[in-house]
Amino acid sequence: MKTSMLLVALMVVATAAFSPAVTTTVDEATGASTTKWSVDLGVGAGAIGAPKGMRVVIVDKIAQGGLQYKDGASSVVAGSVTHAPQDIAGPGGYNYGFEYAKSTDGADQIMATAEFSDTVGTTGAYAVVYTFSNDPTLPGMFGCQVDSNVNVDTITLDSFLLGDGDDTEYEVVITVSAPATNRPRKSPSPFKVTQVTDAKTGEQQTTLTTEAVGMPKLMRAFVVDTAAQSGLQYDDAQSSIVAGTASHAPQDICGPGGYNYGYEYAKSTDGADQIMATAMFRDTVGTSGAYISAYTFSNDPSLPNMFGVQVNSNANYVTVNLESAIVGDGADTEGNTIIYVSPPARKPRMRGGVHATA
Repeated sequence: MKTSMLLVALMVVATAAFSPAVTTTVDEATGASTTKWSVDLGVGAGAIGAPKGMRVVIVDKIAQGGLQYKDGASSVVAGSVTHAPQDIAGPGGYNYGFEYAKSTDGADQIMATAEFSDTVGTTGAYAVVYTFSNDPTLPGMFGCQVDSNVNVDTITLDSFLLGDGDDTEYEVVITVSAPATNRPRKSPSPFKVTQVTDAKTGEQQTTLTTEAVGMPKLMRAFVVDTAAQSGLQYDDAQSSIVAGTASHAPQDICGPGGYNYGYEYAKSTDGADQIMATAMFRDTVGTSGAYISAYTFSNDPSLPNMFGVQVNSNANYVTVNLESAIVGDGADTEGNTIIYVSPPARKPRMRGGVHATA
């Protein structure tokens, strides 16, 4: 793995992530940076467990020609490759991820490095991604570490978990954006996002769709809550599955600083390749009034030949943003969506002191 030079002067910078385990260390002299997310595996009945699979998605928002995968500088020391790394498309391209499976020798290890850099353009952007679990030098933990340089790019990590114990899976989204001294570049995305808001009531619908790849065999959703301090509680009575099955059932979403557990649906096995499932979350503990109703769909007859996520909410109580990425192609396609739920841009309107979320 490519490592930074001996740090002469260190500075720890808070990053835009939703776990207290994320840190960025910067060499003030050279700009070399290491951004790391890690979590203890734990022991006993409450243990998270060594992940059976670790997925990485890179979102490039700086290099117009993308980030090229450097196979010769990459390696897998422990574990195996389920989906191999490949070149990362530039802004506006599909974000394809890669995946590792833990070793089968009983050590339950993943130790893999994948290096990417802008060899086509002139940004100098690069990311050396080390995905690890049970690394002897980092015992009893798993996570992701990215080496780069703050003079050429900014690295942000968003990490999520699926399952527990032997069923644990780890997912990390690495965003490579412009350095803090430059304004980020924007390009159209193949993931079409639309948002419609009722100006009178604040009721809002945010929809993300794509139709250029195969229908996904799996669709995952991860909710990041920064609006409700007590988190968003899963409302099973207001949730449903019309087509497909739940591989990992939705659960309560922790508030800011908590571990973000996701949920997952598998497509139907009747040949229709459909997923049509709604998960409702609301703040029933605090007073934020926050709620979202997230509809995950693939081959919905009313939305033919496309898949995505549609979120109903209220702009008086939350701001909803969606990011999406893909792993695999054709029959092997998997969809991943992050639902960011943040405080509203405007103050809520009070109607008799009661907020009806239904």
